[in-house]
Parts: sequence; C-alpha cells; structure tokens
Amino acid sequence: MGNIEADPRRGVSRNRPDRAVDSCFTTDGSLIASERSVWDGVLEDRRRDGACTQQFPIYSSSRREAGAPFEGGIWKCATRSVRRAIDRGVYGAWRSTAAERQRLAEIFPDGVCDYRRPDVGAAR
Repeated sequence: MGNIEADPRRGVSRNRPDRAVDSCFTTDGSLIASERSVWDGVLEDRRRDGACTQQFPIYSSSRREAGAPFEGGIWKCATRSVRRAIDRGVYGAWRSTAAERQRLAEIFPDGVCDYRRPDVGAAR
C-alpha cells in the first residue's frame, strides 16, 4: 500500500512487492513452490501444469466436463439443442441411443450450455 501511495501512476500490479507471487505450502506452512507459473494448468489450460497444480490437482465438475472454464465467470450460458451438442461431439466418444437422446431433450428442453459462445447473462 505504501508503494501505491508513493507512486500511484504505477498502479497495483507494478507496485506489487517482489515477494508477492503465487505460492503453495504444505500443511505445516513449509513452502513447496513460489513463482509466476506455479498454478499454470488451472486457468491457463494450454500450459503445462505448474508445481502447485501438480501437487494439488484440480478435479473436474459437470460444468467443466461440459466445457465451462474454471474461472466461473459465466452468469448465464448461451445454449444449443441437445441434438446439436451430441452431433458436435460435446459428450466425447459417447454413442447415445434414441431413448437416451430423447431423455436428455426432456431434461434440458431449452438446450444445454454452449461455453464456446459469449455469456448472455452478464450486465452490459
């Protein structure tokens, strides 16, 4: 805070103390790793997992499996029909029966989330 007061033009990130970096610790408080990329692989899916991500893997969820980002910034997802989602391979190698497709369409009459499209619920 003193750095920001001393030079507000530098903003928050450029006034950050050198020691203020992403880190992870053991349960007794010992440092495991501390550097810029220790949590890579969580939000930056295309990067190799960092040291902390390897130590503390993030497990998936139904939203994540459907293509949602980890950061969770989607207020209301755009949708597509169940049929289109199945045809486009959203469910991976799963081969559905006619009865399964019908049941999914009953459960999701308004469609399923299409996380490739922009958020339709965010304030504009």
